[in-house]
Amino acid sequence: MALKLDPTNRFVLRSASRLFAHLDDPERANILLSKSSGVLSDPWLTAAEIATAGLAGRRSQNIKSGLRLVNSGKFSSLAISELASAVATEELFSGATAKSRKLFKQSLIHPTDNTVAQAEWAKSRFPNFAINNDVFEVPRAFEANALREYHVGNWEEALTHITDWHRDEPFSSQPAIMGSYLASIALEDYEFAASIAREGRKANKEDKTLANNLAFALINQNKLKLAEEVLGEVSRPAEDIQEEVALLATEGLLEFRKGNIERGTFLYHAAIEKSELHSLDTMTALADLFLAKEQINVGIFNHKSLDKISGEVNKLGGRPELVLFLNKIIDDLDNNKQ
Repeated sequence: MALKLDPTNRFVLRSASRLFAHLDDPERANILLSKSSGVLSDPWLTAAEIATAGLAGRRSQNIKSGLRLVNSGKFSSLAISELASAVATEELFSGATAKSRKLFKQSLIHPTDNTVAQAEWAKSRFPNFAINNDVFEVPRAFEANALREYHVGNWEEALTHITDWHRDEPFSSQPAIMGSYLASIALEDYEFAASIAREGRKANKEDKTLANNLAFALINQNKLKLAEEVLGEVSRPAEDIQEEVALLATEGLLEFRKGNIERGTFLYHAAIEKSELHSLDTMTALADLFLAKEQINVGIFNHKSLDKISGEVNKLGGRPELVLFLNKIIDDLDNNKQ
C-alpha cells in the first residue's frame, strides 16, 4: 500500500526492497529499485540497487553510474557512504582491490552503521586496512562492533553487540545465526545459543542454518528428542551445500549422543567428504573438530588425525573460535593421557 501511495519515496522503496529480500525474493527487490525513477540520481537508492543485484546473483548495471555519483561532489559524505561501500564491495569481488580499498576509505568519512559493518567485513580481505575506532561510535553500529570483537576473540563482548543487533533487526537471520554459532563454539553457552536461534526462527522459520544451530545447542543440553524434532522439520537434502554439510554433521553428533557410534562416524565422514569435494575449508575443519571431540569422549580418537585438523585450522588464518576449539581438543587429549 505504501508503494502505491508514494512509489518514488526513498524510505518506502528501501524498506520494501529490504522486505522482499527478507522474504527470499531478491529479484523482486532489485526490480523494484532498478525501475525507480531515482535510481540514477539518488545515491541511497543506487546503493540499495547494487546490493540487491548482488543478492540476486548478478552484477548491477548501475555500478559506473554509482561511481559517478560518488565522485560528483554533489552529495554529502553521509549521503554517498553506503553507495561507496556497495561499489567497493563489487570492485573487491571483481579483483579491483586498489579501487575497492580507496572506496571503502571514502565510505568511512561519514559512515552509517551499515557502512561500518561492511568495512569491518572487508578488513579481513585487505592487509593493513585500518579502521579508525571513532567510526564504531556510529549509532546502532551493532553488527560492526560484533564483528570487531569476534575478530579479536572477545566472545562475551561480541555476544553483547549481537544481542543488540538482534533487537535492532529482529527480522534478520544474521545476528541469530552468528550469536548461536559463537555461543556454542566459543563459549559453550548452549542455553543462550538455543534461545537466540529460537528468536531468529520466529521471522525465519525456513532458515536451515538456524534450525541446525538450534538442534546443535539442544543436543549439547541433552535434549535429544527436541533436537530430532527440529532436524525433522528441515527439508532434505538442502539445496545449499554448506547447509547440507552442517546438517549432516549435526545428525552425526545426534547419533553419537544416542550411542550410535558407527552411524555417527559415517555421517560425520559424509559431511567431511562433501565439504572437501566443494572446497569448503571452514566446514571441513569444523566437522573434523566436532568428530574429534565425540571420538575422544568415547575413547576411539586416532591421534594421527590431530595433524590434519591442525593443518586445516592453520590454513584458515587462525580464525579465533577454531583455534580455541582446537586447543580444547588438545587439552582433552592431554587430560585423557593422564
